Amino acid sequence: QNSQEEEEKELISCKVCAQEVKCELKTLLRHTKTCESAPRVDKTFAHVCLMCSYHCQQNECMKRHLVKHISDDKPFECEYCNLKMTRIDNWRRHLEYKHGVKMSARKKSKVGKVTYGKVRTVTIVQGKTFVKIKKPE
Repeated sequence: QNSQEEEEKELISCKVCAQEVKCELKTLLRHTKTCESAPRVDKTFAHVCLMCSYHCQQNECMKRHLVKHISDDKPFECEYCNLKMTRIDNWRRHLEYKHGVKMSARKKSKVGKVTYGKVRTVTIVQGKTFVKIKKPE
């Protein structure tokens, strides 16, 4: 029974066609492009997310999007409102637009904890980002 439960956890049901799809980025990405039930109104519908209404034209955009659905790892945390994000570019944009923090003027910031117990420190000096990951002691 455990192996059956493990198999079920590894499958995601497509909201468009109800097909069970293996929870692997490569397999999910292929399904976003080949699902025959997905509406393909124009070229921006080359990839249609099987879990929400998101659609895009490029593989890389869909890969980044799918990671949000299949990953619990959100290492970038806003020090002002504690919102957690999966990507550093979203974290930077959030700080700038929601809190008025200009990234080029920002010297140093500590950001969240990675789910693996590592602490990630993001340092921004003259607009360049340096990421340092420390292993737990």
